[in-house]
Amino acid sequence: MPQFFYQPTALTSMRVHGTAAQVEFPDTDLSGNPIDKTLNTVVYRGWGTVVEGYWDLVWVHFSIPTPKLVETDKALAVFKVFILFETTTAVEVRQFDLWDGPDRFLALDDLHLSGDFKEVSSSNSWDIDHVVSHSLGISVGVVFPSEIDSRRPERHPITFTGAGANFYTLAPMFMQTTGIGSYS
Repeated sequence: MPQFFYQPTALTSMRVHGTAAQVEFPDTDLSGNPIDKTLNTVVYRGWGTVVEGYWDLVWVHFSIPTPKLVETDKALAVFKVFILFETTTAVEVRQFDLWDGPDRFLALDDLHLSGDFKEVSSSNSWDIDHVVSHSLGISVGVVFPSEIDSRRPERHPITFTGAGANFYTLAPMFMQTTGIGSYS
């Protein structure tokens, strides 16, 4: 009797430039005090988006183009995601969330990434396995230092240069049996 198995095929990598970053500044600090948002800056440059924040956690979001097979309307599975960035030593990427449309399906906390991550490495990429139903979003939680005793704290930037994901689809493969426990 013929058997089928599924093999990953049609590998695709989708990436966005750092200028695609959308920055979400909070209305209050972690203590609930209102934040003067004029102290925060976002500057778009040819090489990416530079964010300078002064208060606790700031979210940076990326929308990743999410392919679908047109002939079958079949969604692809994502198997690797990454972010490309560079920080000063005082700024850290602490959180990394993945979204499938309105649904968060991965949340990584306490990452403490600081330094030069402008190339994909094991520190700024994550292996996952998720069939995307809607569209893929990446949210990055960045922690900036708070200067309690200063009216205008020192500037601490993070520069995002890109983000992306690798996708695959599962294609059915035919296997002909030639006898009990053997395949040809």
